[in-house]
Amino acid sequence: MTVSHRNNHEHASGHVGVADKRRRPPSGSLAHARQRKRDGEAPRPSLLAATHARRMSVAGKDHWQGGITRSSGSTPFLPWLRDRGSLTARIQSRGRFAVRVLRQRRCQPTADEAQALGLAPVALAWVREVALSCDERIVVFAHTVLPCQPRGPLTRWLARLGTRSLGALLFAHVGFSRGPMKFRRLDQRHALFAPAVKALQFSGPPPRTLWARRSQFGFGAQSVLVTEVFSPVLLAPAPSAAAPAGGVGSLRRDYGFSQSALEG
Repeated sequence: MTVSHRNNHEHASGHVGVADKRRRPPSGSLAHARQRKRDGEAPRPSLLAATHARRMSVAGKDHWQGGITRSSGSTPFLPWLRDRGSLTARIQSRGRFAVRVLRQRRCQPTADEAQALGLAPVALAWVREVALSCDERIVVFAHTVLPCQPRGPLTRWLARLGTRSLGALLFAHVGFSRGPMKFRRLDQRHALFAPAVKALQFSGPPPRTLWARRSQFGFGAQSVLVTEVFSPVLLAPAPSAAAPAGGVGSLRRDYGFSQSALEG
């Protein structure tokens, strides 16, 4: 049989020649799916499912997680990330604590914050950002979101908080309830990464990622979402150990927290 006759026989019998096979993209690849679409063939369900699973797997790595393990690369920060006590009190135990207000205004929260608080995408909230320092070294960038509605004691307190620590209030008053903590490694794709890098004032090139945690605190009908982004500077040995006496009790005395202060 001549070459011409053999090729005619293959096409007539429905078989594809070696040259045609080489021109087709590998079965199961995205290129193969596109070729099938151009040829008017329906995409294979298995390929669609696999592509969706890969996208969901990648997206899942960027979401806030309810748990954190040593295998995630968070080992040095685990004691800070998992601690459910007062971050303010813990920093105070390492040295001289200070709060610098970066901004406080009414604006739209990020998309994931609005989702966490159950807000509409266009809803406004009071957003407060501060830098927390220990012995004049900035160690934490804190970002707080308080929905504008409903109004209540937290609205009035946040308006006059000034350079005092919100964390001290949250842990000094028994009326607050804390939801589960969530964790995330922020990178340049997240809206809080750039302001966190700016606030933490790295002397050299900033890290490519920063560990963060967030919690939702409730007080009556109001909820406030607090995100804390940790600087690697926090892992360095404390230059001093001038810890204030007292703990939560001293926080109440120092800040004058009381039921009347919250409701006034």
